[in-house]
Formats: sequence, structure tokens, C-alpha cells
Amino acid sequence: MRNSQSTDWIEELFETHEDFPRPNWDAIAEHIKNSFDEHWFNEQWSLVVDVWLANIIEALGDGYWLGESHNFLIVSSDSEQSVNALARYLEDKLINILTSLTDIASDEGYGKHVVIVFDSKDQYYSYISYFYPEEGEFSGSAGIYLNRGYGHFALTSTSIDMNEIVVAHELTHACLDHLPLPLWLNEGITQIMEDKISRSGRFVADSEIMDQHRKFWGNEEIQQFWSGRSFYRPDEGNELSYHLARLVVGAISHNYDAFKEFVISANYHDGGEAAAQEVFGGSLGSVMEQFLGPGTWAPTPGNWSDTDGDTMLLSLC
Repeated sequence: MRNSQSTDWIEELFETHEDFPRPNWDAIAEHIKNSFDEHWFNEQWSLVVDVWLANIIEALGDGYWLGESHNFLIVSSDSEQSVNALARYLEDKLINILTSLTDIASDEGYGKHVVIVFDSKDQYYSYISYFYPEEGEFSGSAGIYLNRGYGHFALTSTSIDMNEIVVAHELTHACLDHLPLPLWLNEGITQIMEDKISRSGRFVADSEIMDQHRKFWGNEEIQQFWSGRSFYRPDEGNELSYHLARLVVGAISHNYDAFKEFVISANYHDGGEAAAQEVFGGSLGSVMEQFLGPGTWAPTPGNWSDTDGDTMLLSLC
């Protein structure tokens, strides 16, 4: 085994797509694992990220630069003052999340969190399109956490005011990245943290929206919810999915110790049903009846397609 500062091997594992460098993260991880002792892993991952972000900056063009704080690397063309303010905000919210979700959220791993702030929506969508299926319609966003390969954030502004909710939401996703959560559970937790951190007051569960839920969800739609597919719908099902996730997580999280056990055990392959049966002694379908009334609401993963339940691409905000 060796410790080397050479970065030649890193460049060889990059390709270009939509004018942006796209590292082959699987090959990079395999190379580091096979070529270095474990105590050099963090250093080698940091080198990889340095090379990657240098290539990102080159692709983005004049004016972009790299800011750094204790836990974050931020690519932006904005002023040093704005980038430093965003970094301080990110550091503060990271502490909030880790202390609020004790024994659930985690910041362990190699390298720092990466944030890429794009000047234009065109650049932003060009960059994140790589992480989407080739076909389909998808909702717009102002920020996203992408957990394919080396998880990182894409934003459209360094403004704290514009990013308050986005940061609370997406940074929570990053701190849940180590768990194989169903997307509904991941989204429900992040929305609760969004409310707690940003005090957004966006969540409302009045009679009007509950009527919308009861009209929209049927047998097919509820399976899309449990599998995660409904969160990518281009219609009202997208917004209702996020709202329903917030309702369900709110209903099952009153006892934090039991909720923590459920979250740690839940798996996207079955929508969290086995964990619910084990921890709560009942089906998630029973929880859903609180909001949708009597019906066949339990997850039935045997009816899902092969791609359902895949949480590789997480939330848009």
C-alpha cells in the first residue's frame, strides 16, 4: 500500500457529459480501497474532490472560485462575503440537524460536503439533468441534494434568504444518506427539520388539503407513494406526496425512541413496512387510515416495478 499525492489516476476516471466532468465514482472508490491504507482514505478522497471541483470551475467559466469552511466546499461566482455567509449558515444548520436527530442523522464519511452554486437556471438544469432518467417530466427546483457517487448539493443562489428552506431540507437529506430509507420517510423527516430550522410555517393541514388527499389517493397512487415514484410526478401528486409524507412522519414520531428504532430499521425495498410491523406492531396502512379513511393502504412491494424504491436521486426543493 502507498500514500501518494499524484492525481493522474483521478483524471483518467473522469468523463464529460453536458459539458461537465462526471467522475466514475465506483471506479474511484475501488481504486482508493485497493491502493491505499485506510488511514489515507480521507486524504485521497479530498484529493479527488479537489481535482473534481477544479474541473467543475473550469467548465463553469470565468468568475467561479472555491470557498472553504470546516465542513464545506462551495463553488460559486458570488462575492467572498456572500460565500462565507453561506458557509457559516451551513455549519450552523449542520449542528442543528445532528443534535435534533440524535442517533439518526450522521456526518461521518470521507471528505467535506460539496456545494455548487450556479449563476443561471440553465446551467443548474444542465448539470442536474445527468442524474435523471432520460424520459419523463419532472418538477422544477431551486436546490437539490444529489447522492449518486460523492453526494453533493446544487443551488441556484448563495442568498441565505433564498436558501433558508432549501438548505434545511437538503442538508437533512445529506445527514440521512447513510440509511436506506424509503423516500416518503426521508422526505417526511426533512420537512419536519425544515419547519424546525427555518420556522417556515409552510405546513398546513386544513380541511381543503385533506379533501385533496382523499380525492387523489387510490390503490395505484398509494403504492407510488410508498415506493417513491409519486414524488417525481409532474402533477398535483408531487406536492401531495410531500405533504402526505409530512403527515405520516408526524403521526409516528411522537415517541422519539420508537421512531428512532423505526428509522434505523426501515428499508426502501418494502417502503418501511417490515420495520413498522416490528417496531410499532402494526402496518403502515393503519397509519394511513388516519388521513385517508378506511382502505387498502399498506405497501405491497411485490406490485412495484424494478425501478421503484430507488432513492438514488433525492429531493428537489
